[in-house]
Amino acid sequence: KLNPTGYSFLDAIKNPNWNITYDGLSKIKALKKYFKSVTLSHGYRSTYSVNGFTTNLAAAKEGELPNRDISEQANFIPALQISAVTIAEQLSPLINIDMTWQNSLITKFEIKKDRTLSLSTANYQLTETKGEEYVVGLGYRIPNVEIKIGGKKRKSDLNCRADFSFRNNLTIIRKVEEGTNQPTSGQQIYSIKTSVDYVISEKLNIRAFYDQQINKPVVSYSFRTSNINAGLSLRFTLTQ
Repeated sequence: KLNPTGYSFLDAIKNPNWNITYDGLSKIKALKKYFKSVTLSHGYRSTYSVNGFTTNLAAAKEGELPNRDISEQANFIPALQISAVTIAEQLSPLINIDMTWQNSLITKFEIKKDRTLSLSTANYQLTETKGEEYVVGLGYRIPNVEIKIGGKKRKSDLNCRADFSFRNNLTIIRKVEEGTNQPTSGQQIYSIKTSVDYVISEKLNIRAFYDQQINKPVVSYSFRTSNINAGLSLRFTLTQ
């Protein structure tokens, strides 16, 4: 029977979600002289969804014996006919390490993994899409950088950031009846994101950025692409 609320305790057991963060390494004396902070994190998310279902009028009513069809297999007739079921899960992140050094250097290393399974009962076909991503980040804060605007000198910190990532995506169609597995699409994504921002005043922030992403397909009928996004942005805050 369906739960009227759409969720039950068994759903929570089958589809757990959690986030774990630990920042106690920087309190160790041997590491404290090198790091201001060290943060380790790990997370998992999953969702289970039924894309559509219809009531089967040939199914037995509550309290009756289950009906069987007239085929050779004599399968039981279910109360609901489900057209598709999807399970999506993410290790986001599988592991993440954020470190702030005593010299204001910031380093980051992160691994992410995800997978989506979609089963269609119309053609007994399972579509699996999985990906993994590796991220390395660097940052540095230069204190008391002096600039001259309108004849006035201003001092503020200059924040520099650069993130490099590699992601691998792959889609596989698994045909249950034929017992075949066929990769249909996928790509390798290389990206670099850099930025420099400077606080001119309490309400005005200036930021220069350069982002580039290269997509390299794993199938022969797709083309390699590259996208570049660069510019200068000003952010003005009206609230006090």
